[in-house]
Amino acid sequence: MKTDPHILLGRTLQKLIDQGYCQVKGYNRFVLKEYSHNKVVMRRENGNLIPVYFRLLLRVIKEYQDNPADYYLGPSQTREYGITHLNSPIWSILHLLDKEDNQ
Repeated sequence: MKTDPHILLGRTLQKLIDQGYCQVKGYNRFVLKEYSHNKVVMRRENGNLIPVYFRLLLRVIKEYQDNPADYYLGPSQTREYGITHLNSPIWSILHLLDKEDNQ
């Protein structure tokens, strides 16, 4: 049985808040600047701030549940889910949990 995507989002966000950043080895780091009821705002390494909305994170969580092998593909895989310009931060945030935790 799949875990409710909202529960997985909550676990992911809690880890992000506790850690204060997300980074997949070999990729850029994104630092949490603020969060609200519907988004987190991340700072890229170049200093730019970027909002990441929870609805987009939920979309990718659901795709990972339906296609578990996609978890291991790079950030560009999120383009297959209709997401552009936020690929790296979304991918990095969702890799705070292990693949087994995203089921």
